[in-house]
Amino acid sequence: MNEERIKSLLNAGYSIKEVADELDLEPKSLYHIAKKHNLPYNAPIKDGGPKEKRILRLFNSGFSYQDIGKIFSQSPKNVKKIVDKHTYKNKK
Repeated sequence: MNEERIKSLLNAGYSIKEVADELDLEPKSLYHIAKKHNLPYNAPIKDGGPKEKRILRLFNSGFSYQDIGKIFSQSPKNVKKIVDKHTYKNKK
């Protein structure tokens, strides 16, 4: 098992399930690695759901992508995607 590849994929914003499918591994082993190395799980965030709303509130309160990512076990890239999606919607 290549832990560096796993770290790279999780930090790039892929979910545990996506990484497990890509590398033909059990998600349980990936959760162990993610926890061991303090990596994001990148679980899907439901559009309009409570987590998404909290992410947006924290961002609007001045929290960084990295800080929000740590709170919700998301990569900063995933947090930025959520924020950008709503920033774009509001500009329409």
